Amino acid sequence: MRFRLVFIFAPVLLLAACSKSQPAAELKGSPAPGASFQVALRVQPNPPKYNQDTTFHVTLKDSAGRPVEDASVSADLLMPGMDMGEHKVVLAPLGGGDYEGVGRFSMGGDHEVVINAYKAGATAKVVFNVTVAL
Repeated sequence: MRFRLVFIFAPVLLLAACSKSQPAAELKGSPAPGASFQVALRVQPNPPKYNQDTTFHVTLKDSAGRPVEDASVSADLLMPGMDMGEHKVVLAPLGGGDYEGVGRFSMGGDHEVVINAYKAGATAKVVFNVTVAL
């Protein structure tokens, strides 16, 4: 009887362990030429899941590595090759150059998260590739 219980519950526990998200890791992005800021992005859950809330955490620094405060920061959620309409997440300032907002991906698969930042004429646009889980 004990062997049967282990046989039944082991796959369930394995699936539960595999479905957990990883800690929010900093993603690598491709800045547009002439970007005035360094932009770091973390998402939670990692990987994001379609049709579930995803937290976007951005850190902005100037060219000397100092935090950039009071910028306008947004994230455009795009799926290359498909017109999914506009999915823009406005990020709120947290202080210390950190900004955060919550949005949802409407489909699984490969997406781009385009971070746009603006402050007093200085701008940055950085594209991050993200794979959204089903």
